[in-house]
Amino acid sequence: MGPNDSTDLWGLRTVDDRATGSSTETNGSVLVVDDDRSVRDMIREILGADGYRVFEAGDGLEMERQLQNHKIDLVILDLVLPGPDGNQLAMQL
Repeated sequence: MGPNDSTDLWGLRTVDDRATGSSTETNGSVLVVDDDRSVRDMIREILGADGYRVFEAGDGLEMERQLQNHKIDLVILDLVLPGPDGNQLAMQL
């Protein structure tokens, strides 16, 4: 690891882009699926501050669109959603 490298909350390697002047994204992408906008905002703010690219969906249909349009490394999925619930959507992943 270099002098600007560290680990995040989950033990994943990160690089402090401010020190290197680089704008290269080093962490993965996360899709947050929750019908509560305030929950999505909170998770986006926390993960975004750690360098993750965060996508959002308020229901299963939006989730499908995001999965088709972006390479997603991790899905954070609420179990109680309008339409298909989180368990049903998880079975599709």
